Amino acid sequence: MTTSDRGSTSDTRELIDGIAGQATLADIRLNSHVTRVVQSDGEVPVELAGGDTITAPTAVIALPMNVLNSGT
Repeated sequence: MTTSDRGSTSDTRELIDGIAGQATLADIRLNSHVTRVVQSDGEVPVELAGGDTITAPTAVIALPMNVLNSGT
């Protein structure tokens, strides 16, 4: 598959930035290094490498396929 078959990286970035920019009811953090995720009753605290903790009723976490396939 060529780059033209998949669309360009800049097009994907524009789409992601557009979605994140319109999400007024969500705390969206792109390219954030997550150190810990804990699921408990009714909340999901997510600890970031910089020391911040974000707590929400739900969390969506996306990883690149190479990270998922590495098994680490």
